[in-house]
Amino acid sequence: MIRQKQKIGAQTRKEGIQSILYAYLFLICTALPLYMKNGYYELGEAKFLFYRNLSLGTITVLLPFIMFQIPRSTKWREEDDLKMPLCLYAFSIILSFVFSVNHQESLWGTDGWRMGFLTELLILLFFILFRYCFLWSTKIVESSLLGALLVFTLGLLNRFGIYPIASLQVDHSFISTLGNINWYCGFLAIFLPVGMGLLVCSSITVAEQIFLSIFCLIGLLTAMTQGGESILLSLAAVYAVLFMEGIRNHNHWRGFLFLIILLGAACEIISILQRMFPGQYTYEQDASFVILVTRHAGMIICAIAVFLLTADMLCSEIGVKWRGKALGNLFLRTLPYILTIVPIGILLMQMSGKLADDFGNGRGLIWRISTLMYHGMSPLHKLVGIGPAASDSYANSVAAVRLEIQKEFGNSRLTNAHGDLLTILLTGGLAGVLSYIWMIFVSAKIMIQRLMMQGENIRKTLQTALEKDQATSAMQHAALIGLLVLSSYLAGNMVSFGQITSTPYFFIFLGYASMHLQQKSEGQT
Repeated sequence: MIRQKQKIGAQTRKEGIQSILYAYLFLICTALPLYMKNGYYELGEAKFLFYRNLSLGTITVLLPFIMFQIPRSTKWREEDDLKMPLCLYAFSIILSFVFSVNHQESLWGTDGWRMGFLTELLILLFFILFRYCFLWSTKIVESSLLGALLVFTLGLLNRFGIYPIASLQVDHSFISTLGNINWYCGFLAIFLPVGMGLLVCSSITVAEQIFLSIFCLIGLLTAMTQGGESILLSLAAVYAVLFMEGIRNHNHWRGFLFLIILLGAACEIISILQRMFPGQYTYEQDASFVILVTRHAGMIICAIAVFLLTADMLCSEIGVKWRGKALGNLFLRTLPYILTIVPIGILLMQMSGKLADDFGNGRGLIWRISTLMYHGMSPLHKLVGIGPAASDSYANSVAAVRLEIQKEFGNSRLTNAHGDLLTILLTGGLAGVLSYIWMIFVSAKIMIQRLMMQGENIRKTLQTALEKDQATSAMQHAALIGLLVLSSYLAGNMVSFGQITSTPYFFIFLGYASMHLQQKSEGQT
């Protein structure tokens, strides 16, 4: 009787944790991107306060459940490949804060950006919670896209001079409810791949397919018109992963081709809109996507995709076997190395000093100044960094760097290096960069293993409330979406930076896509 009550209590606590995490995911994905206090005025501050208060409130509510659950769960004490790199990365953040050049700024983060120690700590806490406590739910993840759909729609309308919210009309360089274009690109780089990954998965209903098709189409439309070009890198990475996954798994091939058709359709729709509303486009006319759509590349893209889709259907009718699995498997096995080696190569290029100052819309200059900052650090700070979000404080403390910034940027601040790894190198040092890369590598490896596992193997290792017939597809869908988000975020952030409206989502999706599985069979559980 006592044992039965303990089981019921444990199950109740698990369900309580799940419900709270579901609610948090829905609110953080729908309310945070839409939240504005005074329009674009101090928008970064407003979103940080919303994120901080919601996250701290959720942790407070979860605390009683976790305190009773952790000591009784073997899940937390089992062997886990990600445990060591995760602990080292967390330790590197703590060390960076301890030896920060400005503890106050490192704790709260720079005004308007707020990627300080508190934010990084909350991000890691929720990464852990979603990895160890979250159960995959396609409907919950789909519902989390509603906020992004509204953000994308507003962004598309804004670029053609339509402002349903009057306060958004004050500055054409800002867009939707996110403002800064780099922030908008970072948000796009997270949520558009989630929608694309869900659409590729074959087990969704017709209604879900319609919703996700609309979501992806609007996402692609706003990606082409928003003005930032880092999204080009993100989309290239997403389509590359989907292509190789489609080659590996025939069930996902037609989904990939459909997304290619949506890409082509988006190009043509933008071309039509530009002719219907001449002069209404509110951003630079020489952006890469704008040039692309004016040359009817979309029709060519659609024609190629339709041809391949027709050929695939014909081959299926006559019984031709799909033979791309080996090549797809090979690509996936090498993907963790690609996702770590390429960013490292980009980091070395950024620090080489061989790039012109005007490279990448002025990023060459920022990278040169950031490299100058790193070379001027003490050996200790080169190892552990100058502290989270302390780049501006350190830059102002070094005369040569301060004069260089004033010369090139006037009174503007250098809050980050416009390159994720370079920013981490400055703020977290060599220890932070290496542990971060190690964590990314292991996470990617785990997700690829899940994606390539056979159904029976997953059912034997999975200990969750999911039904057996749902376990395989759920875990593989989560893994695919996680890989898309991981590839997109890393690709875009090679020339951009983390922020409140992208990095927390990245770690959340990374967490549950690499969800820890207990190494027990169903019978032993």
